[in-house]
This record gives sequence, C-alpha cells and structure tokens, in this order.
Amino acid sequence: MFEVRALEWITSWLPEDSPVTVPHVHLFDDKANVIIMDDCGLGTVPLKKLFADGNYSIAPAKKIGEALGHFIRLIHANGNADKGILDLFKTNVQARQISAYVTYGRLVSTLNGQDHLPALSDPPLDVEAKDLDAVRDIASKMQSEIMSAEGSFVMGDFWPGNILVSLDENPRISVVDWEMAKTGLPGHDLGQFCAELRLLGHFHPACAPATHDLTYSFLKAYSPSKDIPLARYVITHMGAHLVAWTPRIPWGSNEKTKMVVREGVEYIVGVDSDDEKLDKWLSETPIFVLATSHQKQ
Repeated sequence: MFEVRALEWITSWLPEDSPVTVPHVHLFDDKANVIIMDDCGLGTVPLKKLFADGNYSIAPAKKIGEALGHFIRLIHANGNADKGILDLFKTNVQARQISAYVTYGRLVSTLNGQDHLPALSDPPLDVEAKDLDAVRDIASKMQSEIMSAEGSFVMGDFWPGNILVSLDENPRISVVDWEMAKTGLPGHDLGQFCAELRLLGHFHPACAPATHDLTYSFLKAYSPSKDIPLARYVITHMGAHLVAWTPRIPWGSNEKTKMVVREGVEYIVGVDSDDEKLDKWLSETPIFVLATSHQKQ
C-alpha cells in the first residue's frame, strides 16, 4: 500500500517535462497484494552499474545530479506540506525500524568485531575506544530520531541501485522501489545517496571525478542556500552508511574496505560543533556545497 500511494502522489506532483519520473501504477489489488505498474527497465541501466561499468562522463553526471537534486527536494517539500501524507506514512513503522537497525543498529557491532565480518578480520579493525564510544552515542541518538520522526516524508531507499537511467543524449531517469517510503529524516535520503556515490569513487576510481561532480550538482540543486545543520546530518549518515554497509557488500579488497570503514568513522565523529572547523573539514569533499552560500542556477 505504501509504495502505491507514494507513486500515485508523486506522479501527480511532477511536471510533464520532468526528466525524473516514477513508475505509473495501473492497478493495485489490495486483497491479493498485486501491483501492475510501468516497466522502467527497457533501455535503462541502474545508475550504480552505469558508473561501475565505466559508461559515464562529467557533463551527463552533472545533469543527472541536478535533476535528482530537484526531484528529491520536490518530494520532500510536497510531502512535508501535506498532513494527509504524513499521517499515512508515519504508520509505516516497519520501514522506520528497518532503517534504524540496518545502519545505526549495526554500527557498534560492526566496529568492535561482534559481527565477525570477514572483510574486517585478519587483522581485525582497530578503532580507538573514544571513537567507539562516540559512535555508540550517535547511533543511539539517530535510532531514536528515526523512530520518532513524523514531520517529513522521505523516499527511504534513495541510492544509485534504485535509479534507472537511459543512455540517450538527454538522460531519462526513473526512481523505483518506494516500499520504504515513510516519515523520516530528509538527510537520510541525501546521505545514503552520497555515501553510495563515494563508494563508487573509491572502488571504481576512474569514475571518481564524475561521481564527485554528480554529488556536488545534486546537493546544490537540493539546497539552494547554506545549510550547516543539513550538512552535518548528511555527513553523519554518509559515515554510518560507509561503516555499516561497505564490509557487507563485495566491493573490493579487505584492505580497501577497512580504509573506507575508517573513513566512515571519521565522518561520524568528525562533525565538529565549531562551524569554522567544519568548513575546513568539508572543503575536501563535495559536501562543502551545503556549507557555503550560493545561488540556485
């Protein structure tokens, strides 16, 4: 039901010339739990595969990033403004439970070796006690925020694997798999997407310039003005995603995986409360666009 309602509402929000669309629902049988919807796969490829296979360039990457930034901003804004939508999607408690657990609920057990992940073994990952304590506190805080969030509508699983792109001169983009739509934290959608682009850049380094520019154009389109609180949340969720997911997916060597997990820890614990220090820290990442004043283009 949640996926169908999300798709129906979003279809009504999008302008006819939108480069980003969602599948059109033709039939929903709530008794048999059957959905008949458009097939967006013909002539398209998941954005993740597009970059992993090397089928990319800077200019289309920027265009895709900008289009997706405007799209998810529209989804958040329209959903947040409609009490009926919020009242419905806050009842998708299972989706919130899943989101809270699969990332933040596994942070500490990932880092302290309790999960016995082969990619983080032999030798085991060494995380300082103070960093582990900080991660534990943040994980607890974020799980509580996710479970209590009722004021914002989010997609819930916004990552390059759920974004299908045509290979035409003017890319057509479809966003699929909306069963995790719920009330939540908008930075969750942004952080998950940016973290997955970061992973593509790490494990497929030839595409790093394109994923960097896609991330920048995506965030700039989403937030047309400086937003330090949002930047902090995006960084935190990026870090949590890098820690919880990288060692569970066969991205690459154990050595590279450990490096990325350590980077994730730095993201989680390195979000300093001092804005000046944060600006300096952000300057080396495309996330800095959220911490600087700029004009929407």
